[in-house]
Amino acid sequence: MNFFASFDHLTDPRVQGRCRHQFVDILALLLCGTLAGCDDLPEICDYGVARLAFLRAELGLSFANGIPSTDTLERMMQALRPSELETVLRTCAGALAGRQLCVDGKEHRATTPAGRRHALIRTVSAWVADAGLSFGQVQIGGKTNEKTAIPALLGVQPKLSLFLPEWVAGFNALSYQVPPITHRANAHGQDPLCAVVAPALPRPL
Repeated sequence: MNFFASFDHLTDPRVQGRCRHQFVDILALLLCGTLAGCDDLPEICDYGVARLAFLRAELGLSFANGIPSTDTLERMMQALRPSELETVLRTCAGALAGRQLCVDGKEHRATTPAGRRHALIRTVSAWVADAGLSFGQVQIGGKTNEKTAIPALLGVQPKLSLFLPEWVAGFNALSYQVPPITHRANAHGQDPLCAVVAPALPRPL
């Protein structure tokens, strides 16, 4: 799935014929850097340099002249039309509607203290497997479990509540979590279809 194809609908504010970088490369770098947790433009540039091979090979971006400078990124951010960008990003993420949203919890390796049963770092993630995109992750509290983390993940992530009116969620042995999750989703105007994978359910759904 080429999500960056939606950027073709944006107006390129630059003077054509005097551009060293492709429009889609700059926008994709800004988006990927933001999703990767970069706090400012210099960090986005550093991210681009470190992940250049990934951006080219996995995302199909060119970057024929390398990573744009912070000044180039800043000028682009100032010239973009916010209303156009918002519409395109909503359309881009909306293409995931109806796809399976996988939700699962993991204990991080090498974080289990000697004599302890569980790892110190446990997280719950939500991702679209066939698109290779993660839509959010929350850490499980020390005295809680997935039972409280999953509704929080699906309830506080704006990328879910804003963009996906319909989604199919897959859970692993978490049947007792389906009702609160669906209730939370319905409150956001979503209409999810939940599937539970478990050898034996503790009670009927």
